[in-house]
Amino acid sequence: MSKTKKLSQDKLAVLYQIPQFAVSKLKSKGIDIYDKEAVRKAVLSQASRPKAWVSGCPWDKKPEKVPTVVAKDADDETDAQIEALRIQALAAADYDDARFSRTKIQSLKEFKQLSVLEGDYIHKDDVVADMTKIGFGVGALLEQLTSDLPAMLEGLTAAQMKVKIREASRRIRLALADETNKLFK
Repeated sequence: MSKTKKLSQDKLAVLYQIPQFAVSKLKSKGIDIYDKEAVRKAVLSQASRPKAWVSGCPWDKKPEKVPTVVAKDADDETDAQIEALRIQALAAADYDDARFSRTKIQSLKEFKQLSVLEGDYIHKDDVVADMTKIGFGVGALLEQLTSDLPAMLEGLTAAQMKVKIREASRRIRLALADETNKLFK
């Protein structure tokens, strides 16, 4: 639609969603104010734009992209999505695409922060401390086993030894399970 009827500058201002004085200014610069594309090009090339034009030309309707749905336990997926969106934002052809990607990145980061606040994640120092406790517990139980087993196994046949060793390893597994349950409650 390159030419419209000879509308007044007031009506053109409403059509183009710019102030009337901006239409007058464009006309004084020699821009054909009746050519919608010429007005579009002139307004988009300005350093400061009218309110309706801040995000681009108001009549350039872009289809909304389907939002990406993130599953609750998809931390690696979330990180991959953030990285993909970061690349997409850097390669965006226009402001709207970059802003859309940036908004999605912020939403995914807020989702991760909320998961941390809800207690879905444990600080790595706490995990290391718990694993150290478990390791020391297993070491102590194995040390006790090396002290107890020789006396328990003396004089037994191989089949009887297997039963005693199985009982001792079962006690270690149960003690380890109890200690682990205490740590993670």
